[in-house]
Amino acid sequence: MTGSTMPSLVIALPLAALTAQSQLDCVWLNDDGSYEARPGQRLDALKIGGAGQAQAIAVVPVEALSWHKVQLPAGTRKASASRLRAVLEGLLEDQLLDDPAQLHFALQAEPSGSDGVWVAVCERAWLSGALAQLGESGLRVQRIVPHWAPTGSSGQTSSILCVTGTPEMPTLVCVDAQGVRLLPANAASLALVNPDRLGSWQFEAEPAVAAFAEQLLQAPVTVQTRAEQLQRATQTDWNLAQFDMVQAHAGISRATEAGRAFLSGPRFRTARWAALAALLIHLVGLNAWAWTQQRQVDDLRKRINSTLQTTFPQVQVVVDAPLQMQRELATLQRASGQASGRDLEQILASFGAVAPANAAPAAIEFEAGELRLQGLKDLPQQTEALQAALLPQGLAVRADGGALVISPQKRP
Repeated sequence: MTGSTMPSLVIALPLAALTAQSQLDCVWLNDDGSYEARPGQRLDALKIGGAGQAQAIAVVPVEALSWHKVQLPAGTRKASASRLRAVLEGLLEDQLLDDPAQLHFALQAEPSGSDGVWVAVCERAWLSGALAQLGESGLRVQRIVPHWAPTGSSGQTSSILCVTGTPEMPTLVCVDAQGVRLLPANAASLALVNPDRLGSWQFEAEPAVAAFAEQLLQAPVTVQTRAEQLQRATQTDWNLAQFDMVQAHAGISRATEAGRAFLSGPRFRTARWAALAALLIHLVGLNAWAWTQQRQVDDLRKRINSTLQTTFPQVQVVVDAPLQMQRELATLQRASGQASGRDLEQILASFGAVAPANAAPAAIEFEAGELRLQGLKDLPQQTEALQAALLPQGLAVRADGGALVISPQKRP
């Protein structure tokens, strides 16, 4: 038997089409082996607990499955999925009532001996529809298991007779090496189960029909709740998620499960602490580096401000040291009779060097270092060309209404 290594939500699939309003019998399995029955849960209200550290396991009801034993040709198990399915369709064609293309097949994991391999068969559309509905409800099914499986195919060594259902309509589930059969719970059905071997069978019954079962079998029975049956179903090595029912995102699922195991598994506790310590050291290092860089920027700013106030003592308040230094230099140039980049002559000279031959302004205005030229022809085209030519000289060009405005480029 194989048990779950993490918390699991076991969901008994209904025979009817699954919808968001379906009432489901569920069992919550803890990783310590304990479980909690959750009968009558609406699908749209189901939540996987444990902060997402759980897997969902779907249980296929006994009524939905038929069991067949086949002899596979040598090497078939290692063939591709499509070829293996084609072989199964050929072997089972005469035993199936429905078109094999409409059915889903699942093979026994590890057959014992050479007496054949068990194949579980169910309706493909029903199972795929149920899985799709569970996915839409936010539940990712990691395994699909049968409610009952033949003796010897799942770790179960003894044959089981289990009475289920209600006192008004009891049902007899027969589980042995011949397969799984569902019969009416009456004396006629017992006659089909080889009465001479009844002494070797294990008798079980659900609580509602336990008294009826003891009367029918004329022997004590072990009471098994539905939650106990679902929990036992997960302990087998069966997984019906085969062929086209295998999740297309199996690689992502494995990666997700590996991530969950790393984040919550006890054996990765040391690694998690090491990763956390490395992260903290990295954060401390980044903060120290940022603090050092900020100190260097502050020191550079202080040196620039000190240079400005040392060179021009009249500047009492420093707001933008480079811009203020540029203005003070321009003032000194004008005071000494030298042209500066903010003077009319200098701006006109720069404009005249790159202006088209027909660029004759009708009026010129100059104020606060800004030159306005009125009456230029083809103003939009000239604005783009002049802007490209004067920008490397530190002059900005823009159109303002019908005027072309040229001014020293402002620092960002």
